[in-house]
This record gives sequence, structure tokens and C-alpha cells, in this order.
Amino acid sequence: MPVKILISTWGNPKGWEEVTYCYKESRKRLKDVSPLIKEKEGIEKTIIVSIDTLSDECVSCLLNSLYRDIKNLSYSLIQNFCREEIGYTPDRIIISYGVGEFNNSKFAGNAMDFYYSVFKELSFTFVEWLDEFNGNRIEIYLDISHGINFLPVLTYRALKEMLQILAYGFSIKFTVLNSDTYIRTARPDFLNINIIEKSKILPKLTVYKIDKRPIEPYFGLIDEEKGKIGKNLQSFDKNILYFLSSFMYALPVFVIRYLPDKEELKNKIKDISDEFERNIEVKKVRKLEVERKIEFTINFENLVKAYILSWLLNRKSIYKKDEVELEKIKKIKEEIWERNFPIESNRIDVEINVIKNLPYSKPKDWKTYAEIIGKREESNIDKRNFFAHAGFEHNIIKIKIENQKIKLKINSKLESIAKNYLEDNLPGG
Repeated sequence: MPVKILISTWGNPKGWEEVTYCYKESRKRLKDVSPLIKEKEGIEKTIIVSIDTLSDECVSCLLNSLYRDIKNLSYSLIQNFCREEIGYTPDRIIISYGVGEFNNSKFAGNAMDFYYSVFKELSFTFVEWLDEFNGNRIEIYLDISHGINFLPVLTYRALKEMLQILAYGFSIKFTVLNSDTYIRTARPDFLNINIIEKSKILPKLTVYKIDKRPIEPYFGLIDEEKGKIGKNLQSFDKNILYFLSSFMYALPVFVIRYLPDKEELKNKIKDISDEFERNIEVKKVRKLEVERKIEFTINFENLVKAYILSWLLNRKSIYKKDEVELEKIKKIKEEIWERNFPIESNRIDVEINVIKNLPYSKPKDWKTYAEIIGKREESNIDKRNFFAHAGFEHNIIKIKIENQKIKLKINSKLESIAKNYLEDNLPGG
């Protein structure tokens, strides 16, 4: 049986009226469509995605000017509405970062912070839940009936980006729902809940390189303040790019070599998120002003993508190794690329079979692939051969036999060249 998860985008629910919703021939009078979708689809887990600016009506009651209190106001508003008005408590409420000026408050920062935070929170939530799930089928329902401004489009983007990575290990069906528009003066008999997208998610990893840290000073700050804040921010570990690039271009030896530790990565992402919130300034002027001094970058997203992939590979018993058995190469090929990527899978198969059947005296010590097949060793790597042969370029790969098993590793003398290829071949962000 598949696990079924409903994600809903919400604005401020306080003004919602009770209307009759119709979904799959069932009608119910409700303030929100979630209970009806849950009932008809057999939803097991629910997530509500909303925004910190919901706190505007209540900020005047705050005694302390702390950002976490502002965020908690939005969280409590959603939680209390669910309990009191629609009769259930969501499994997860995600409150992300907003922008704009309102009656009692003003929020300033990069609008894309919302996307990066939602991407991280959804990824952490799905990894946590799927860790306890033994199957490989998932059904996702995204309801955007109540989303406002950029909430629906950025939540959709974050969710789709994450699901495409999870699709390397899971079969995922994706449905997007949206109710008819409610016009009070029209007095409709009911509002249909419409299916506006129904698809199977295909695996896809998109990676962009950028010469920035995971978080940077907000672009709207003056240069002096940027310099003061920026000097204490964490640098970006380029091994993350080497890992993601290796995965994207289906280079199995390099994937296993650069595979990061998922727990270390998770802690790093948490530390960066904490640093981000420590740099949110709250002050009372004419209104309560909330200014984010830092903004997320594509490299924050890259860290989260690497976290999802490292978890996914570990789930399939694939871990970081500097020396990897040929059979492990076959395993990662079968687990990751065989089902949906026949070209990449066949390319790796060809290389495995060539190495298996090489007419060489089995080396007990490490020798370069070139040396084993009687070619002159080069002090460079042929870039075309590197990518065309799934990373099994003759000068970069070393081979030996140990306990009757063929083992491979990367030639450390040329590894820096391979790293340059992996990074340079990524598109710029």
C-alpha cells in the first residue's frame, strides 16, 4: 500500500466561511477542504505550509521583540483553527518567511527565503516519515485552494523539486487540487475541488553552481553591514558539488567516493538555518519591523539535495567508500539508474563487463586502468572519455584484486582534474 500525504498552502484562515465543497461525488459543508480530501483519499499524513506574516493581527500583544515569538503566533493561529474549526491536528505545520507591509508589521528580506526554507522543511519531514516506511510507493496531494501571493507557486516548486529526487528510490504519484473560486455575492450551491494536475513523478536532479556560501548578507543591506555580517558565515564545501555532479552525470565510482555523511549534513543544514534566524532583527518603530539580514542561496538548496540523496543511498545500503568493489558499482547502477535511465545504465554495464573480462594478469597492487591494458599513462584526463565512459577513464581509475574481488579507486594524482571537470560541467546559477 502506498503512503498518502496531503500538503496544503494556507493564508490567514480567520476570514474563511463555511461553504459546501464537492469532491469525487461527496459533499460536505466545511471551512477548509482538507477533511473531505482526507476522507476520500485515505490520507495518512498532513502538512500545512503557511507564512510568518500571519502574525500581523497579534504582534501588538508581544512583550518581547523576538522572531521566534512572531513565528509562534502564526503557528498557533493555524494550529488553533485546525482544532476548533475543522476538527483535526495536522502532522506538521511549516511556517516560512514572508515579505510585505501590513497593518501592524513590516517584513523585509529576500522573497526567495520562503522557497529555500520550505524546501528544507519538506525534505526533513519526508526523510523522517519515509525512514519508517518499508514500501516504495507514495501518493502526494497538494491542495492550493487557500494559497495567497507566492505561497502556492513556491510551495509547488519546492515540493516538485524534492519529489523528483525521491523518485530515484520511490514510485510517486502527484496530484494538485484547487477548489472553485468562492465569490460571496454569487452564493454558489457548492464549490468543486478540481484536479489541475495528475502525474507520475520521474526522477530528476538539477544542480547549479554558484560562487557563494549557503547564506549570504541580504542584498538590500549597505556594504558596511554586509561586510560585518558576512565575515562570520560558514563557507561552502565543494565536495557537495562533486557528489551532486557525479550523481547527475551517472559516475558511480565518484558518487560513492564523494557521498557525504547524512547526519553531518543534516546538522550543518540545521546550524545554517539557526544562524539565519539569529540574524533576523525585530524592532518597534511606527510598526513592528522584521528584517532578515541574511538570505539563502542556491548552495543551501544544494546542501539539502545532497542530504536527500545521501539518505536515499544509505537506505539502499550504499555508503561512502574510497575503495569500491565492482559488485557495488553494479548495485548502485541497478538501484538508481536501471529503471528510468537506460542510456546511463547501459553505459555503466558496458564498463563493468569490460573490466570483468579484461585479459590481464590480476593485479594484487593498485595499478591504473591504462597500465593494466598496456597503454601509456597520461598525466591528464580526457574529458570526453571521462563523461562518455561513466567516469571509468583509463588514467583516473585504479584497479586491483583483493580476496578474488575486483576493487576500484580514484587515482589521487589526477583527482583534482576530475574535480574541476565535475564542477565546470555544472550550469551556473
